[in-house]
Amino acid sequence: MAKTVGLCSLYGENELSEGIAVLFGAKSLQFPVDADDVSKVSELVEACVPSGFGMNERTVVDPSYRNCKEMKPKSFTISNNYHEILPRIVAQVANALDSPKPIYASLNKICVYEMHGLFKEHVDIPKSNIFASLVVCLPTGYEGGKLIVEQDAYDLSSSTSIKWCAFYSDCKHRIEEVTKGFQVTLTYDLLYLDVPEPTPYRDALYKTLEKSLMKLYAKHDIDPALAADEEPKFVIGIPLTSKYPSLNRRHVRTSDENHPILKGMDLKMLTILHDL
Repeated sequence: MAKTVGLCSLYGENELSEGIAVLFGAKSLQFPVDADDVSKVSELVEACVPSGFGMNERTVVDPSYRNCKEMKPKSFTISNNYHEILPRIVAQVANALDSPKPIYASLNKICVYEMHGLFKEHVDIPKSNIFASLVVCLPTGYEGGKLIVEQDAYDLSSSTSIKWCAFYSDCKHRIEEVTKGFQVTLTYDLLYLDVPEPTPYRDALYKTLEKSLMKLYAKHDIDPALAADEEPKFVIGIPLTSKYPSLNRRHVRTSDENHPILKGMDLKMLTILHDL
């Protein structure tokens, strides 16, 4: 079950009925892993590369800021039973966010934070097609290493279950220092999937917007049935509730401009206005 804690983040926990295997090269690592069994995770660490972070449009490796190892999806696979769990996690995120569109989770990497591993406060690099991040923590029973999203702290450590946290991309977040064992996470980019016609909302917000528009139409003597074909007589400004990347227009594709990726309440508002 997902539990919303902050304005921009939520977390949940999924019990495991059987172990999960991560396969890399000719080796594999079975989860759950005991926090004291260093040798098993060491093989995964040795197969990974140091993690970098974005700074001034380039990738920088600095262990004092981010002390982590990573591996890209092309270099590892996960046992089939995990792929039965992930859709349930994504569905919980979509339900908690009251998402008007289906959500797709794109695997980014596997991250391993050893003892003294950390990632200082940062904001993810803005990408126009990504609205949030998902961190899935595999069970290793580590200590320390809390995920801090804005003012909310999440202890994702477990010896038996998968814990996860999803948060909007514009949120400041950090990984505190791991004090024992290894933190092993799968990180995902969350994207909205385009659908031909979004399901219209008929809730209180829909009724409020509909009533407000009808008042404006009456004030300006506009026939609602012809409003789309007439020359605009006024402009309505609605402030956004979330932050978005300010992109250099030279690098913005036409599809990005025609289909902005909005989040949460902003997307819901746009969906209702389109329906009206």
